[in-house]
Amino acid sequence: MIKQKQASFYGVPLQQVLWGILFSLIMVLCFLAAKLHFRSESLQDCARSAEAFKSQLDVAKDHLYLARTESRELDHERSRLKSELEDVATRLNRVVGLKAQLKTELVKLIDDYLALKQELRGMYNQAELTRSEALSLETQGLQVEQQVQILHSSLKALDLPTPSSISLSKAPSGKT
Repeated sequence: MIKQKQASFYGVPLQQVLWGILFSLIMVLCFLAAKLHFRSESLQDCARSAEAFKSQLDVAKDHLYLARTESRELDHERSRLKSELEDVATRLNRVVGLKAQLKTELVKLIDDYLALKQELRGMYNQAELTRSEALSLETQGLQVEQQVQILHSSLKALDLPTPSSISLSKAPSGKT
């Protein structure tokens, strides 16, 4: 048989080189298939994680919507309470003003009371003085009346006519 010269590649028969290349390609394809398989599992895990994240994101969006709604309600409530607080502050200022006015009027009433009390004390002292003067005048009147009675008795004893101008308020047994 005739020997044919076999093709070689750097001294290695070409058939072995092709088999080696084919084997290397099969190995690379297996490696790529395994890598692709792991990546597809990883992608499926990522997809599941993304779905879970999406559901959590939806829940977070719902919570955010509720929080915004509550925030608006709280803003309205805060505005209402602020308005009421301003009303209360206005009323309180009015009450403080009225309190100051009442205090001023109370001081004025106390001053008026003290002045009236002083005036009343003066009137009482004047009444006491007038009473003393009245008692003194009454005493003097009794003394004059006694003197008139003595004089009248003396005139009667002398049998002199009594003047008509003399009249006794307390004449004994109706005689004048």
